[in-house]
Amino acid sequence: MYEFDQTDLFSNGWKEIPGGFTGASPGTVSPLSFVGPFIPSSQDKVGLRIIVNAGQVAFIYGLDPIQTAGAPILLRVTVRADAPGAAVALAALKGDLSSGQAVDGSIATHIPATASSLVEGERRLVLLYQPDSPDVVTPIIQVAATGQSGAVSVFVDKMDVLRLDLSVSYPGSIFSSSPAEGLPPAPSTPTPVFPTPTPIGPTPTAVVPTHTPTTVPPQVTPTPGIIPVTEQEPNDSQAQAQNLGGLAPGGTINVTGRATSGGFQEDQEGNLRYIGDADFYSFNISSRLSVGFRLDWTAQADLDFYILSGGQVIDKEDSTNRPAVLERTLEPGDYLLIIISYDNPSDYTLILTAGGIAGPTGAATPSAAYPNDVSLLNGTFYQDGDVAFRYEFDGEGGYQFIGYTPLSGDVVMEQGTYSISYPLLILNHDGQTERHELKFIREDEISLDGRIYVKG
Repeated sequence: MYEFDQTDLFSNGWKEIPGGFTGASPGTVSPLSFVGPFIPSSQDKVGLRIIVNAGQVAFIYGLDPIQTAGAPILLRVTVRADAPGAAVALAALKGDLSSGQAVDGSIATHIPATASSLVEGERRLVLLYQPDSPDVVTPIIQVAATGQSGAVSVFVDKMDVLRLDLSVSYPGSIFSSSPAEGLPPAPSTPTPVFPTPTPIGPTPTAVVPTHTPTTVPPQVTPTPGIIPVTEQEPNDSQAQAQNLGGLAPGGTINVTGRATSGGFQEDQEGNLRYIGDADFYSFNISSRLSVGFRLDWTAQADLDFYILSGGQVIDKEDSTNRPAVLERTLEPGDYLLIIISYDNPSDYTLILTAGGIAGPTGAATPSAAYPNDVSLLNGTFYQDGDVAFRYEFDGEGGYQFIGYTPLSGDVVMEQGTYSISYPLLILNHDGQTERHELKFIREDEISLDGRIYVKG
């Protein structure tokens, strides 16, 4: 999967051909743009912003070709536009465009006539392509201006690439233009594609070692306060799980450890199996608690964690977010927590807090200089001088999220209810729940999901 969450196009695994194959005047491609107001389904709220004026063409392609292994490839990209004056194309070019190998001009495209259908709401462009030999294709996104005046911004959240098994029947939902339509359950889930060196298949569901019930570790009487814990190897299985003891109301457990390796490997059945270092921890609670989990790490890696009860995964944080944060209400009982690395080794810090998510020091409240008050979020915020968004909180549990475009001005993108378990801002709207890591830097400056915004 391409998340388009890096600071430059090359780091996202893509490259631009200014003006495209026609040599037209080039448009502008801005990585790490805030797309949240325009694409509500976006998990990380960032992506590409592609801007074209009259006569301009913006053209980008994947640096690493997709290995099809003789199977059909399904490309899906989530987009939205702020005006109809552009044609957005999703394409698959036979061969490796970076090297020119096997490029003979064969190409499959999905090109809505104009971007008018993308203005009313987000849409997923879908393209199915199976080239002949050789089994490599290059993904392409192109935005070409069709109007005679005015700029058009096209927002791109992500692209996923799925290799379909010809022996399997798939429901029509995976080909839907609605981003809300998900993948079918196994065994009909398409095989994720991971070309080397940049992974561009959908993020795999981690296959953790099979867990069989074992003797429950002796319970430790929980006490409030911060309990520092250092990882003790071996803790590579459920039977070897390191016992963190009991988590008391108001208590915090601060674990420091290291994932010594990471990565996945496809087995003979085509399933992705985790082959890296898995760190197992057990803990227990004696009363119903809201428990916050915060996993942060030091290296260029992607660490994830899974929470198990009775040998079954009950929750997980396996996105690319750093830090990985999660809050869940747990019933009294014994729990297992597993930490893995999607790719590289790294040192990490895991914080469990009863009553909410703790910051790096285990504190459950922000700096005394800034109260735990969403009124600090009321107002218009800017990123790199451009309007990013505006929040309006009523102080009674309701909020509005207002986006801005040059053509339409302020637009209410979502509204719902909110709560704060610092540093987590929890927003509920349209039947879904969003969790954002919030930090107050100054009275006019915040960090939201690790990105800095300044109040205007």
